[in-house]
Parts: sequence; structure tokens; C-alpha cells
Amino acid sequence: MSHATRVEKKKSKAAKNKNKNIFKSVALITLVILLIAGFFAAGVVKSIIDSAPPLDLTKIEEQSQTSFFYDQDGNPVTEYFGFENRVWASLDEIPDMLQKAFIAIEDKRFMEHQGIDILRIGGAFINNLKGGYIQGASTITQQLVKTLYLTPERSYNRKIQEAYLAIKLEREFTKEQILEAYLNTINFEEGNYGVKAAAKDYFGKELNELTLKEMAVLAGLVRNPSGYNPRRNYHGEEDRRHITEDRAQLVLKAMLENEFITQQQYEEAVAEGLHVVKEATRLKLYDMAPFIEYAIYEVRDAIIKLKGWQDHKDGRQKADEFIYSNGLKIYTTLDKNIQKILEDTIYNWENYPELQEGDDNPLIQPQAAAVVMDNQGHIKGIVGGRTPPTNKRELNRAISPVMMGSTIKPVAVYGPALEEGKSPATIYHNIPVKIEGWDLQQDFPKNYGGGSYSGPTSMREGLRRSLNIVAAQTLTYDVGFERSKTYLQGLGIDPSHIQVNGSGLALGTSSITPVELAGAYSAIANGGVFNEPISVLKVVDRDGNVIIDRTNNRVHRKVFSEATSWMLVDMMKDAVKSGTGQNAQIPGMTVAGKTGTNSDYKGVAFAGFTPYYTGVVWIGHDEGKPLAAGAQGGKHAAPLWQAFMSRIHEGLEDRDILGKGPEELGLVQKRVCKISGKLAGPNCPSEDTIVDWFNPNSVPKGTCTQHGTIQVCSESGKFPGPYCPENLVTTKSVYFLESDSPYRHLSRDQVRKWIPRVYFGFNSMAEVSSLNINNPDHQKYFCHIHTEPPAPEIDEQIDETLENLKDFFEGLLPGKGKNKNKEDKDSKPRGNQRGDQGNWSNENKNAGNGNNNNSNKSNNSNNSDNSNNGNNSNNSNNHDNSSNVNQEHSTEQTDGGNNHNNEEN
Repeated sequence: MSHATRVEKKKSKAAKNKNKNIFKSVALITLVILLIAGFFAAGVVKSIIDSAPPLDLTKIEEQSQTSFFYDQDGNPVTEYFGFENRVWASLDEIPDMLQKAFIAIEDKRFMEHQGIDILRIGGAFINNLKGGYIQGASTITQQLVKTLYLTPERSYNRKIQEAYLAIKLEREFTKEQILEAYLNTINFEEGNYGVKAAAKDYFGKELNELTLKEMAVLAGLVRNPSGYNPRRNYHGEEDRRHITEDRAQLVLKAMLENEFITQQQYEEAVAEGLHVVKEATRLKLYDMAPFIEYAIYEVRDAIIKLKGWQDHKDGRQKADEFIYSNGLKIYTTLDKNIQKILEDTIYNWENYPELQEGDDNPLIQPQAAAVVMDNQGHIKGIVGGRTPPTNKRELNRAISPVMMGSTIKPVAVYGPALEEGKSPATIYHNIPVKIEGWDLQQDFPKNYGGGSYSGPTSMREGLRRSLNIVAAQTLTYDVGFERSKTYLQGLGIDPSHIQVNGSGLALGTSSITPVELAGAYSAIANGGVFNEPISVLKVVDRDGNVIIDRTNNRVHRKVFSEATSWMLVDMMKDAVKSGTGQNAQIPGMTVAGKTGTNSDYKGVAFAGFTPYYTGVVWIGHDEGKPLAAGAQGGKHAAPLWQAFMSRIHEGLEDRDILGKGPEELGLVQKRVCKISGKLAGPNCPSEDTIVDWFNPNSVPKGTCTQHGTIQVCSESGKFPGPYCPENLVTTKSVYFLESDSPYRHLSRDQVRKWIPRVYFGFNSMAEVSSLNINNPDHQKYFCHIHTEPPAPEIDEQIDETLENLKDFFEGLLPGKGKNKNKEDKDSKPRGNQRGDQGNWSNENKNAGNGNNNNSNKSNNSNNSDNSNNGNNSNNSNNHDNSSNVNQEHSTEQTDGGNNHNNEEN
């Protein structure tokens, strides 16, 4: 080998050694750098991990969940949610094939990894380097922690935290727990979270009803909920259903590749059509919205009290959020059938009254509201307007204060009066006379139509005919304004709704809600026991705990006795049978109720009850504009009430409203004078009496002494004298006005109209009986025509002469005495009444009491002592009901200054 060659070899070897040393140096330097970078990276990673939020496992359980309302039978009515519609489903409830659809497309090694998938991360890392963008490689566990604990930003920091929390979660939860949480947490667009809510919203199905293709659609949504939204793709402005179809096919392909389905299942699912619900749940108004919205308000108030929150805007908002986000089960009193009947009737009724004038209100007018509850105060149905609501929280007139007119009378006036000791037969005076204590400008209220005066009127009749004057007198004289308010509060009327004056309490100008009035009426039908009206029975939280129970936890109090309730019910039944509420009659069913008509026709109403239910309906303009003239509660509201209540009662058997008879309740039946109001006396004609029920302590103490029986000479119109012919003497039943009678403020013609038997000039029968024909001061009251005995008839003179001759000749016969005293054979005792022609016998000193001998054939009394006030007269004798007081004694017009005629027009 030459030297040159050896030198080259040596140089080459040196070069190789040098290169090797350089590589070692570079490698060493690189290693040092990597170590330094590793230590630095580890520090960075640790810093990122340290800043990760804590793994709070309660967040999984405390996610917002949709609440549900149930009807009286426990059947679901509607969901209720806020921003997130999530209905939690256990893994057992979620079909196995649906679980596999998500695993196939989102995380095929889910059951194998420990929270992160290294293979998937490596592939994503390479793709990210190639594409310059961050590609997701999240497992199902990572997606869950990202949703619950992290922000949606796309960064390596968030990825590191996501991986850390996923690994940590896998150590706390089983795969089944993680999968269940994931399938109930993920977003499916349009407010839907979790597979159960999404299945119902997009396909209108429960989970166990889904087809394989529908499962694939749901699984394919997760990656891009907005882009793959089947509703938007199928029913949007642009037909993009191919996007949903392609995505579903991709999921099915993944299931096939993972051997979750067969080729046949794959092909059948691909060929399957889809039916996507057009309207999103979040845009729909819940079913039976008027009732549900009322129930929401009720639950909200209960939650505020339960939590101790303030009842103001913030407190109410917190309560609302609690209701719609806590997965509550709210059990209500709703009767779906009754609610449907109410809605159908109110929305489709064709006989609403017109308005007096045109109206530019965009809403249909007049409006209406109705509520039906059972007689224990459980609301069964409610409607707040004439048209179905289209938005949440629309005006519900059934809970809005409105004037209910005379429907207030039973609860503000007549019920309290009965409870305070009055009776249905208590007499009032339906006449145009000032009511002392009436606090309005007028001395007395007008009856409907401005007339309808009837004189003496019972409480029963006042309610039956809805007479304002009778209600005003009852309120003012027998109840009192403050006492009436107390009763209304006891019956559940908000004190702020009560107008404490005559108009507000007796005429119904107080603005109360139909629900309040229905609650008050239901107390009457419940034997006087008021139960706070409720629409919610109980509320159960997501863990099955009863947090609100109103079945036995509501206002419950006795307001009226059962006896009072029975009498009031009986009176209100008359109002429907033959009074203003006849249009509310339901064939074959007992109905009691009361009509209401506001002044100036600003609204009409009817409230009533049956053995089963209490119902109230109101019709009026939202702005108080008047209805057409002539609008009446009996004409417009009662028929509407009857329309829905008759349908509600189909198939129900009639029964007694209270279930007890009057005798069971200690009531007694008495006959009273319907003018004086006292127990009927012997002189009270039967047509001037009424029979009614009384509490024993409300039976009148005295007997009527104002009725009497008198005799008059039909020619003179005065009391008969001893010489008035029998055929001219007439017996009459009369009524004497008390000295303090309100009728003395009226004209005689008015009084005669309402008390046909009235007898002016004397205050009582005792005054008439005290008249003495021989008293010069009294003679003006007696007949001035027949003052002398009548001349004998010519035939009587001839008969008397022949009789005298016969007696004379018989006296000439042997044995016959000539001086035998002549016996007066005249059977008529007129001669025995005469003293001399100028003086009437003291035997006839009293007048008008039915004991004048000229009329003893028609009056079965022979007692000449008439100091008994005429009570021994027979009131069945010759009642001249048709005769008017023009036939009465002329002393009515000439009292001679002795105060027998002290009432002037």
C-alpha cells in the first residue's frame, strides 16, 4: 500500500471520527435541549392542569331538567322548561342501539380507553400539523367534561385540561354512568339537551319508539347541531334534507363497520323515510295553557314562601327558574275533560252581546272568562279569554279583578244577614224611600231598569228578583259595611278588591276576580266551609321528595253555619227556578245561582253551583266600554254558563247539594205575615202570608196585629150604624200601617198599589174597636145615611092589623082573657136597638169590629165587648179582596184633627 493511499485512509477515518463526534455532540445537545424543553413543558402542563376547574361531580346531577305538570289522575299534561329542555333518562331507558350509534360515530374505543384515546390523539395531531388547524379528538368522556366544566374555546390549553379532567372522571365514574350522563347532557339544538328531549322534539316519539334511522340522525347531530338540525334541513326555507340523510348514512356506516348492525339493517335504515316535527317544542305554548299558567303562578307563590324569598321581581324570577329547571313533578287538580269543554264553549260561543259603540281594540270584544271548581275548591278548568292564547303569560281575565255585579249579593249581603239571625222571610220594603245610612248620593239605589218596586218584600224574593233596594236595606240595616267586608275576607276575597260602601257591597261595583267569587260560592255549596281555591295538589322534586303538599295545607275555615248555607242555597235555587237566573237551568240537575249586571251595562256575569261543581262566567269589555243596552246577566251570562255546565254534568245523577235536610240542621218552618214580617195572626189572610224556614233563634217573637176585620156600610163607606140594612153591610180584611211605617212617606195611591188592604186613618184594630157610636167625637166615623129606623112596609101593617083583630075576637071567646099582653113576634131585633129617635143604644157603642147586630149573620161573634182589638173576628168571612180603599170609611179623608190620618203624601 502506498503512502498516499495510507494517508487518504487515515484522513477518511479521521473524518468519520469527526462526523461521529459531531453527531454525538448534536445528539447530546439535542437531548439536553429536549430535557430542558421537557422539564419546561412539564412545568407548563402542570401549570395548565393546576388552573383547571375542580371536578365537581354534583354538576352532573344538578343540571337543568324540564319539569312536568300532571292532571288530577296523574297523567302528564305538558312539560315546562326555560332555556334547556332536558328530560333525564336512565341508561336502561335508552335503547341499546341508540347508545351504540353514539359510540360508533363519536368514540368507538369508549369501552376500552381510560378517558383519552392515544391513537385518536396521534391521528388528530398529525392532521393538525398538516392542515394547520386544530382537529378534535375528544372522547365521549372528554366531551362530557368539556360541556360541564370548560369553555367552548379551541386551544391546546383547553385540550390539556379536558384530557386531565376526563382521566380523573373515569376514575370516579363507571363507563355506564359516564355514558348516561353524556346522553343526557349533550346539546341537540333548539333548546333540546339530552336524547329524550330531542327524540320528543324532532320526532314526537319516546325513546323506545325511535327507528334505527332516527337514532342515527340524533347521533349525527352532536358534531354540528346547527348544521345537521333535521327540522331546519327538512322544513327550512331551503330544502337541505340531503345533509341530514348523508350524515345519518355516515353514522349507520360506522355502526356497520363496528358490527353493531347487519348489512340488512343498514340497507333498510338507509332506505327508510323520515318524518320530522315541523314546530319546535320551545315555540309551542303548552297544552291547556290557561290552566297551566294559573298553576305556574300558584307554584311560584308556594316556592317563594318555601324558600323564604321576597315576593318581588327578583324573588319571582328566582322562583320561576327553580320551577322550570329542577325537574319537578307538579300534580294538579286539572280535569282535562272540563278544561276542554270550557275552552270549546268560550272560544266558540256565538251569542255574546254586542257593544253599544264600535271599538278599535285589536282584540275581539267583549271578552269573557270562566272558571269551574268542585265544591271543595279544587279548580278543574279555567279560561281567561274568548280566543286561545298564542303566547305565554297572556292576560287571564279569570284572575283579573272585574266588577261582578249582583253576583256579590249572596256572599256580601244575604249570607251574612242569615248568619246574623235573619231569615229568608225577613221583610224589607222595596219602595222609593230613603235608606238611613246609605252612603251614596242617592237616598236609595235604583232597581234594574229604574222600577220594579213591590212594597213589602222578603229576603228570598229580593234575591230571586235581584232587587237592589232590598239588598241595600239588608246590608245597611242588618249587616253593616265592615261586617260585610269581614265575611268577604273570610270567603277568600282579597281585601284590596273590596270597595267598602253600599255600591261595592250590595250592588257589586267591587272588582273581584272570577276565581275569588267561585271560591266564595263553593263555600256555600260546601256547608259554609271555605277552602282556598287551588290548582296544585303537590310538587315532587327530581329525587322523589314532596316539597309542597297543598292537599291539607291551605286556608280552611268555617264562615257560615250549615243551617245558613242551607237557607242561602234554597234561596239561590229559587233564583234559578223562577227568578233572574232561569236561563242557567240544567235539565235533571239541581242548580243554585245568581245573576249579575253592572251599571251602565259595563259587564254581565253569572255564578252558581250544582251538587258537584261551582262555576263563574263573566263577559265585558277590557276597557270598561258598555255592552249594548239591555245586556243582562240572566240574558247573556246565564245561558253561557248553562252551555258549559250542562256538558260537564252529562251522565251525573242529581242529588241534594248539601246532603242534609232542613230538619236535620235544626231549622223550623213557620207562617209569617208577608207585610208585617211577624208570625201570622188570626186576622192575616192566607194570601198575605208566606211559609219559610227559620233558625229557631230567628223566628219572629210577636204575632201580627196589623191585620184586622172590619164592617162598612157600602153606601156611606163608613162604619155601619144600627139602622144600616144588612144587605149593605160588608165585611173586609184590612191592614193598618204602623205609626213609624216607611210607607207613610208615600202617596196613598202608591201604598194601595203595594198593600191593597191598607186602611188609612187608624194605626191598629184596637183604635177602631175603641170607637163609640154614642161619643159625639166618634159619630163622624159612622154611617150618616141610615140614622133612623126604616118605615114599616104596608104589607106588614095589614098583617099586624089582621093579627090584632084575630087576637081581639079570640079574646071574646069563653076562657080567653081579654087583657093578655101582646107578644112581639118580630124576630128582627131592630126595635130592641132603639132608644128614642135621637139616641143610639149603648149596646152598640163600638164600631167596625164585626159585632154589629146588623151583620151578625156574616160574623160568628156575639160578644158585645170589643176590647179585644178585633182578634175574635173570623178572617174567613167575606174577604173583599177586589174592593179598593175607596170603599173604606170616609174618615180617611176627614180625620177631624184626631191624628188618625197623620201620613201625608
